[in-house]
Amino acid sequence: MQQIGNPDSMNQNLIETIKKIHIKNLPHQSTTLDVLFSELLSSHSLLDIGQSLRLHSKTAMSVCKSYKTLDLNQFEQYPDYLVDICDPIVLEAIQERYDFITCYSLLEHTHQPFLACQNLVGLLNDGGKIYGSAPFLYPRHSPTDLSYQDYFRFTRDAYAILFPNVASIELYPLRGRIGTALMVFTSRYKTIAEARFPRLTRWINSKLTQGNHSLQSSGYEFIITV
Repeated sequence: MQQIGNPDSMNQNLIETIKKIHIKNLPHQSTTLDVLFSELLSSHSLLDIGQSLRLHSKTAMSVCKSYKTLDLNQFEQYPDYLVDICDPIVLEAIQERYDFITCYSLLEHTHQPFLACQNLVGLLNDGGKIYGSAPFLYPRHSPTDLSYQDYFRFTRDAYAILFPNVASIELYPLRGRIGTALMVFTSRYKTIAEARFPRLTRWINSKLTQGNHSLQSSGYEFIITV
């Protein structure tokens, strides 16, 4: 056997990072957006990637000192920064640094997610936080005009590579094993069952998905602290 270099060194480092990832659960009617808005103050600045806050963007704009948006697609009055978050020029071109960054349902649509995450971390002030989400076991989704694409899925372990040198990684599972299976079977589960029967679907996730359900979710919301 010929050993080349130290083949297990990187894996051992990743193991230590993975062990430090916190898998958490929020109260049934809460999301990480509730956590974000409980922390957001008038003195804070926020960068919203892909305007992923959606209907909550106006609330964020009214609360914080500075609210900016970034996207690779141009719309009528949006974004403030027209740039690909995967572009290495991002950190040099954007001089402002932010207290919070939001990137919900975004990383799966980036063609270089590891570089995208490197840029996200670099755009934060010391102690800043990234709030977002990304899918794991979830149907493919992208528009037919391919204005953006659907490239990747992320397990718990992937976050050790996405955010290798941060202070903390908190993951919040989206759905348990049964809800995940139903979501993979048909995306109508989200638009019909979860929308019409939220108490029932929350009960399914909390009561019938014990054991390793945190590692077999449809995805994770996350809070990354640098």
